[in-house]
Amino acid sequence: MSSHRQSRLLTALERLPIISRMPLEPKRGAVIGMLVASLVLVCLGGWLGYLNRAELGAVAGAGSGLLLGILLGAMLGALAGAILPPRRARAEVIIETNASSGGRCSPGDVISGYVRVTPENSFGATSGKVYLVCQGYACHETDENDDGLTLDREMIDLHVSQCEFEPLARMRQGVSSRYPFKLTIPEPAQPTHHGYVCGIQWTLHALIETSTREPIAGQQEMMVLSTPPVFSSHGRGYQSASESLHCHLTLTLPQAVIAEGQSIEANLRIAALETFVADEVRAVLLRVENTPVGQDHTVYVGNWDSDLAQFQGERLPGGRGTTYVWLEDEATLAQDLRLEIAQSTTLSFKLNVPAQWRPTIALDEGTVRWKLGIAVGSSRYPQARVFHEVIIYTGMAEIMPLLRPDPIPLIRRT
Repeated sequence: MSSHRQSRLLTALERLPIISRMPLEPKRGAVIGMLVASLVLVCLGGWLGYLNRAELGAVAGAGSGLLLGILLGAMLGALAGAILPPRRARAEVIIETNASSGGRCSPGDVISGYVRVTPENSFGATSGKVYLVCQGYACHETDENDDGLTLDREMIDLHVSQCEFEPLARMRQGVSSRYPFKLTIPEPAQPTHHGYVCGIQWTLHALIETSTREPIAGQQEMMVLSTPPVFSSHGRGYQSASESLHCHLTLTLPQAVIAEGQSIEANLRIAALETFVADEVRAVLLRVENTPVGQDHTVYVGNWDSDLAQFQGERLPGGRGTTYVWLEDEATLAQDLRLEIAQSTTLSFKLNVPAQWRPTIALDEGTVRWKLGIAVGSSRYPQARVFHEVIIYTGMAEIMPLLRPDPIPLIRRT
C-alpha cells in the first residue's frame, strides 16, 4: 500500500467517534493497535474456524477476530500511546522566498514566501513561527600560546522580528504542507558581511512546535545588500597627499565608492623634492578589520588558505585593540624610476575589488574599512606612503551614476 493510501486510511480511522475525542498520542496508538490486532486476530480466528467448521467456520472466526481485534487493539494501543513517550518529530523544513538572485535583498524590502514542511514520520503540530534574525560577531585576541593566537568571538544581536502561522494539527508522513509568511528588512540595516574578525549574518528561521516537545526547524541565509553613500567631487575626484624628505605624493581617485566585483581606478603623481631613484612603486588594496578590544597589535595577513581557514602573517605591536590587515590586490607601477629634483611624473593604475560579501561596515563592536595605498621604496630614503579610504558596497554598480550629484572637492592630507 502506498504512503498516500496509508495516510488516508489512518486519517479515516482517527475520525471514528470513539477515537476522535482521544488525545493525539493515545489516538495514534489506538489506530495502530486496531490495524495490527485486527490483522493478526482475523488470520488467527479464520484459521481456527476453518479447522473446526471448514469454510463456514473460517468466515465466523475471521469476523469474530476482526471485532475482537478492533476492541482489544484500540484499548491496548490507546493505553500504550498514553504511557509510552512520544516519538521524536522528524520533517524536512524548507523556506521558500520571493527573493531573487540567490536570496539577495535590500533594506526596506519585504520578504514573503512559504514554509514547506514534509514530515518523515507522523506527528502533531501546535504552532509555527518564522523569525528574521540579524546577528553580528566581533573577534578579539586573548592569549598567545604555542598553538598561536587565541581569538574570542562575541555575538551581537542586531535585529529580530517574527510572524506566526498555524500548521496542521496532524502532520502525516510524506504529505507536504505550505504556510505563507511575510517579514520586512528594517531600514536602515547592516549589510551581510562574511569577514574573519567582524561579520554580519541575516537568517530566516522557521520553527514548528510539536506535541513531542521537540520542535522541528529550518533556516536560510538572506544576503542583505549595503546601501552606497553618495559623495561629491565636482568632477575633480578625491585626493590624498603626503610629503616625505625626498618626494611629494598625490593620490587621485575619480570615485571613492566602489561596488564589489568592480575596479578601482586611480592616478599617482610623484613630485621629487630631491633627486632619487625609486626602486619600486607599488599600489595595494587593503581590507582592515578592527575591534576595539584586544592587545593593541596589528596582524598583516600573508598566505591565506580559505579551505582550512588558516593563514600566515606578521604580528606587530601597534594599533588599537585587535586589527587584521588583508591584502586584497596589488600592482607594481614602476621599478628603478629616477626622478630629478623638481621633476614630477604621473602613473595610472587599476586594482580589482573581490566579490566576497565583505563591504565597508561600522559597528560599536568592530569596523571593516578598505584603503588604497601607495608605497615608494628607495635605498637612500625611508619608504614614502600615501593612503586613501574607499567605501566598498554590495549592490548594483549601475545605480551609482544616478546617485552621484555635483560634487565638492574632498581632499585629505596624511
